[in-house]
Amino acid sequence: MFSDELTLQFVCWKTNANIGVLYEMRTGDLVRRLLLRRSEYHVYYAVTDNEVSILVVWGARREHSPKL
Repeated sequence: MFSDELTLQFVCWKTNANIGVLYEMRTGDLVRRLLLRRSEYHVYYAVTDNEVSILVVWGARREHSPKL
């Protein structure tokens, strides 16, 4: 289930928030993208100090990326 998979990811972020792949937004800023394999969703997020901010959750099956 999606919510279980995302909750597990929150636990992982506590020890290593930088595990996602770097992704460049249209503004040129870098965020991270992580694939939740079972639910097939990408989570786009930013890491600042000790905080993870989720920008968008996007279906990996979509033919295009979100407009970030």
